[in-house]
Amino acid sequence: MASEDNKQSAEFISEAEEIVEELHKDLFSLEEMVAAGRYNPDLINAIFRGSHSLKGLAGMFGFTELQSLAHDIEHLLDAIRLGKVELADPVIDVLMRGVEALGALIAAQSKGEPLPSMEALRAETLQIAEGGGAQESESPARAAGVDAAIVDVLTEYEEHRLNDNIKRGMFLHKVTCAFALETFDTGLAEVTEKLKENGEIITTLPSGEASGDMEIVFDLIVGTPISADEVRAALANDAYKVVTIVEAGALEKKPETPAPAPAATETAEEGAAPAADDATTSMRSVSQTVRVDISRLDYLMNIVGELVVQRNTFSRLADQLRDMGMVKLAQQLGREVRLFERKIADLQAGVMEVRMVPVSQVFERLARVVRKTARQVGKKIELQTQGGETELDKLLTEDLADPLMHLTRNSIDHGIETPEARVAAGKPEEGTLVLRAYPEGNHVVIEVADDGAGIDPEKVRAKAIERGVISPDAEMSKEELVDLIYSAGFSTKDEASELSGRGVGMDVVKNNIADMSGVIETITGVGEGTTIRITLPITLAIIGALVIEVRSQTYVVPVNSVQQCMRVTEEELLTIENRKTVQVEGRTVPIVDLAGFFHLDEERDHGQAYYYVIIVGLAEKRLGLLVDRLVGQQDIVIKPVGDLLEDTPGIAGATELGGQQTVLVLDVGEIIRGSTGTASVVKAGTA
Repeated sequence: MASEDNKQSAEFISEAEEIVEELHKDLFSLEEMVAAGRYNPDLINAIFRGSHSLKGLAGMFGFTELQSLAHDIEHLLDAIRLGKVELADPVIDVLMRGVEALGALIAAQSKGEPLPSMEALRAETLQIAEGGGAQESESPARAAGVDAAIVDVLTEYEEHRLNDNIKRGMFLHKVTCAFALETFDTGLAEVTEKLKENGEIITTLPSGEASGDMEIVFDLIVGTPISADEVRAALANDAYKVVTIVEAGALEKKPETPAPAPAATETAEEGAAPAADDATTSMRSVSQTVRVDISRLDYLMNIVGELVVQRNTFSRLADQLRDMGMVKLAQQLGREVRLFERKIADLQAGVMEVRMVPVSQVFERLARVVRKTARQVGKKIELQTQGGETELDKLLTEDLADPLMHLTRNSIDHGIETPEARVAAGKPEEGTLVLRAYPEGNHVVIEVADDGAGIDPEKVRAKAIERGVISPDAEMSKEELVDLIYSAGFSTKDEASELSGRGVGMDVVKNNIADMSGVIETITGVGEGTTIRITLPITLAIIGALVIEVRSQTYVVPVNSVQQCMRVTEEELLTIENRKTVQVEGRTVPIVDLAGFFHLDEERDHGQAYYYVIIVGLAEKRLGLLVDRLVGQQDIVIKPVGDLLEDTPGIAGATELGGQQTVLVLDVGEIIRGSTGTASVVKAGTA
């Protein structure tokens, strides 16, 4: 029973989070529309329905705190729909904070934490909802001479929409349509769609006109900027009567609210066909989606990983049979192994496809962070997102959310100047923050870019000396100085703010990215802005790997980091500034001898005439790994190594190659960072 309750609770949390995400997206769209002087009642209705659905869902599960707050938000939205509350920035701000609070309640419930108090927010929401505005002495509908028989049968919301259309100077037409009973639903739907292209259907009413046998007649009240003749032409059916109830500009007033996008109201009278009788409708669900907990996908991927290991074992058995002279049996087993490989590849691709999600899921959450942070620090920020359709493993997107939040806040608080400072520097007072994603080979690149003041290497140097991070006589390049921002406890701000400047962010970001087998770079120029570039593998599940030998030890290198492999002689290895290097396509690439890196004491086989160099790279960094032998390539599943090797540099985990042989997986990103020291780029000409 407890298991069933947990399952239902997880489904509730998942569905509630989806509703809150949709509410956030719709509210951002609404804010943009209001800022642009536009208004769409359909969007208000969508937000209203979302709040209503969440209230009902919370009530079903006895989550009274969530139910109460959702009810108050719904109440405010209803007041907006009815024109009792003007849709302005302060109201949108309360709605935004309300939806954020809904998310906070859901998060606390899912983690079993104490629920935050919502009393102050609820009181503020209700005060705005019930404060309303001054009532009009005479409604526009009455003033424009609309027949009382029409006005009296309208709902409060429909009357508000009628009055709003009149105030904005729209035509009001009554469109009378007769339909055969057996086809009225499709006929009414066609008329509705045509009318919505040019205006708003305020209500659909039973007509008072006589109908023939087996006919049904409706009156559709439409608000539109086009005349009755134009409506008739759009309908292209002489059987439909169009009568003008109110002429355009009847009140001879300027529009008091922006014109709406053509939209339908949410009630059944909008022109939608009545619901069919339950006895005749299909029991088949309309939805073709299934919610699956990510832990189940992890389990399934682990099973696929075990099959990959088993396939490797079968391949080794085939080789052993061939060595024993059982060629025919080895060939037969080889054919079966290849068939097995194809099936596993299909299964692996299918599971991976399910795990992949668009990066826009993270970007949409960051939009809320940008809006809130910009208001807190009093800056004007335009957020641009690019490449949101780029896909990444679901687990990676979740792990990426917090680092990106830190980077976004830092860009706003540290990077982008105040409006006054920007104007003084000859920049527009509104700063630009760009969230960008794009694929690059077997990796995904995520960038957080701003057009702010940039990072001054000399200012970083001064702070580093002041805090004892480096000595005054330390010789460091501009790139190395900029890289100091990732040092623990380092900050260039003199005073800590509530958002950043406490020196407990960028080092955590760097470590989190490293834990995802990624690398972080900083591209900056004084006065030109800063771009933080994160390069991540598409997935950390099943990956291709190159099996290598160093002395008598076997390691694997993820192939998504491998650029090329070379066979070189001792003479081809050049020593520059006491470091071995190799020339690759005219470029000098530093080399790390893995035997020395891992402190392997065995002597190299002096009879071996060649070395092998594996050129690896992440982002713009390149490094050569010196090894003794290339064994082959196969798919692997990386497993954690536990406490024993947790602090060993250059190790990402372990894997089983088959035949119960367990080997270590190299962390290419960590080896590169340890060997090259910097991941920053300072633009030419900067101080």
